[in-house]
Amino acid sequence: MNSDITATAKLLVCLIMIGTATLLAGYMKLAFVTAIVLVYMVLASQFNSFIQPFIIMVAQPR
Repeated sequence: MNSDITATAKLLVCLIMIGTATLLAGYMKLAFVTAIVLVYMVLASQFNSFIQPFIIMVAQPR
């Protein structure tokens, strides 16, 4: 009887942790996209162009 409660509690904790991890992953994606947009906007204002910031952000050094 006691082991059933412990197994159920462990399962519940695992499900809560999975839900929390999924929620945090969504927030991280939002933060990453927001940061990229913000960097693009700053570069666009510096260069007075919409194409040059894109080229700079996509360019890969060798």
